[in-house]
Amino acid sequence: MKSLMMMRGARRIMDTCANVKAGEEVVVVTDYETAEVGEAIAAAALERTEKVNLLVMPPRSIDGEEPPNPIAAAMREADVIFTPVRQSITHTYAVKDALGAGARAVMLTQYNPGMLIRGGVFADFEAIEPLCRRVGELLAGADAVHLTTPAGTDLRLSVKGRPSNPHPGIVRKAGDITTVPNIETSSSPVEGSAEGVIVADASIPY
Repeated sequence: MKSLMMMRGARRIMDTCANVKAGEEVVVVTDYETAEVGEAIAAAALERTEKVNLLVMPPRSIDGEEPPNPIAAAMREADVIFTPVRQSITHTYAVKDALGAGARAVMLTQYNPGMLIRGGVFADFEAIEPLCRRVGELLAGADAVHLTTPAGTDLRLSVKGRPSNPHPGIVRKAGDITTVPNIETSSSPVEGSAEGVIVADASIPY
């Protein structure tokens, strides 16, 4: 019964987040610890295209460790990539090369079955996408950022000349990458420009 309930979230990832179409080559990269989620993602993909490859690898030892070479090679041939894995492979050359070859990618790090049944995967990604992209435009066009929070953060930094990276939970074209269910727009400060205080009452997983 749980597997049936998981399909609701898996289908939402297929249709809302990845826009998988008939005839597209899909690669699902998973590991022994997250294979149950990988199977649900692959099953949902099979409802949309016959070209689905479910690739299972040993769990990586740390976040950012490259996947095995045969999996990296398959990723370079994909139209759409999903990565329900325990340790993140988001910031790897394998993903970078696949995006450069024209894939779009939905990263699903540290997923468990319950995350396909309830929670963030059912967010209204389409409704928030315009705001996410607008924040990206503002960051990309800004020279400086002043960040404050009620907790006491008061930080100033330069982002002059730095691109922004909107991740609205949706990929639409070749080279797009996003993390689901996260919705974020990131940028990076000019080195040496940050001044002030950061108050972080939160966990940092990576």
